[in-house]
Amino acid sequence: CTEENSSSGPPWPILSTKASLNGIARINRSRKFVIHGIRVALHRAMTRLSQAFALTLVLVGFVPPAAAQLPENGEWLCDTQYQDCREQILNLIRNELNLHTNEPTRAVGIDVGFWYMEDDRYVYELVRAHQGGVPVRVLVDQRGNKYRLNETMLTRLRDAGIPMRDKFGGDVLHWKMMLFHAQNTVQFSKANYNAWALAPQIPNVSYDDEAVFFTNDSRLTNSFRARFDQRWINTTLFRNYANITAPLAPRYSGVSIHSSMNFPPDQDFSVRSVSRYNAEPQGIDAIVFRVTDHNQANGMINAVARGVPVRLITEPSEYRNRTRVWDAKHKDRMYMGGVQMKVRHRNRPGIMHQASVVMHGLREVIFGSSNWTSASAIYSDEHNFF
Repeated sequence: CTEENSSSGPPWPILSTKASLNGIARINRSRKFVIHGIRVALHRAMTRLSQAFALTLVLVGFVPPAAAQLPENGEWLCDTQYQDCREQILNLIRNELNLHTNEPTRAVGIDVGFWYMEDDRYVYELVRAHQGGVPVRVLVDQRGNKYRLNETMLTRLRDAGIPMRDKFGGDVLHWKMMLFHAQNTVQFSKANYNAWALAPQIPNVSYDDEAVFFTNDSRLTNSFRARFDQRWINTTLFRNYANITAPLAPRYSGVSIHSSMNFPPDQDFSVRSVSRYNAEPQGIDAIVFRVTDHNQANGMINAVARGVPVRLITEPSEYRNRTRVWDAKHKDRMYMGGVQMKVRHRNRPGIMHQASVVMHGLREVIFGSSNWTSASAIYSDEHNFF
């Protein structure tokens, strides 16, 4: 892990020469503080929404059992640094099928939306659920076929007879979500459905840095029900990909999007985020993969200028990404503006990919799929929780 701001210059060109394990330990301590902040702030924010439904978010030390079981509490964060979040998603798919098998008259269904998928474990379980009688709908984006195995996964889902629609207009479908209707549970995050994003290769050593949110809060599950239906029946930006045999129609009735959710491109992510940064009186902790939106960077710089400390953890490979040179520009600007910054150690395998902001004075969190980019703010399909 690089040193924080110092007189010797920004941390980006030259990384610390300290031992890798020491660097990993340091980045983990900072990161765990932010994850703890996410847990606490999510609890406090949602408690204010309704005293009748106070949250208890716990970072569970989850060990995947042989049976299709999940943590007893209906809402939790999964940390890919040391937890197998993939198995928890697979278990939700299996549980939806089990509920249908045991209670054939019960309303079941799985809705899936993703930018790309490269792990056929998800495909296997989704196909199995579909073949077992669970209605499955999938929203995809064929522009994600630039990832090596995505087209293969789409073909397998198509050939299994699963109804699929493709986003072809506007910017990309940047979703990473699954909704389980009978369990009233939605899973969403910034983690893509590839083989390494949702489970560590070696816990605490080799992993993609993600935080994955699972919830059975009806305000959020209904928000995803409503938004999925909106995109499913959209004919301007989406087209039929496979196995659409009836006129397009919403699946759910009586659902709406809660004010805590933010779904670009219909809602501006950057404007809403910066408005919260501007209101924060105490301190901001953020983890972000990519920064090319000057509004987001300005929000952090302005916070420091008015005396609010800001700590940022980010991904060094994006700083050196020649196709996204604005990332380096805005990270340099934030560094020069006094933002305390750390990066993933270059010797730690995996990437730092999540997107989370903790505002301590407001007791609020921003969590979801959007990078700090203009595309994620107003052009691509995203899902963010405030």
